[in-house]
Amino acid sequence: MGHKPLAALLGATLLIGCATGSATVTPMPNGRFAVEATGYSEDAALQLAVARADSLCAEQGAEAFVLTADADFRGVDAEAAFIVDDVATVGPGSGSTGGSYVAATGPEDFRARIVARCRPG
Repeated sequence: MGHKPLAALLGATLLIGCATGSATVTPMPNGRFAVEATGYSEDAALQLAVARADSLCAEQGAEAFVLTADADFRGVDAEAAFIVDDVATVGPGSGSTGGSYVAATGPEDFRARIVARCRPG
């Protein structure tokens, strides 16, 4: 049982280190806190938010307990993204060393928000 907080901390560190996006923690009343994270996908944003909560609680020798979670899409609409990706793939610079690739998706396309609290591990 003593290894769970360490495993959670290591897992959170790995997720945060590999994730692209950002996570912001906001304290709330009654020992709760909110984490808002962004990512390339809904899953990535949620994983980053949970990893940040896990990391925060592990610093206190506790485990994160997620009370609520939600996510939404904030990027270019899917049809426009498809057109941009399609044009960028066949357009000038595609496959050349001097060109550039314009992506229709970005690390802040999805936003996830969780509310959590730390509880003894």
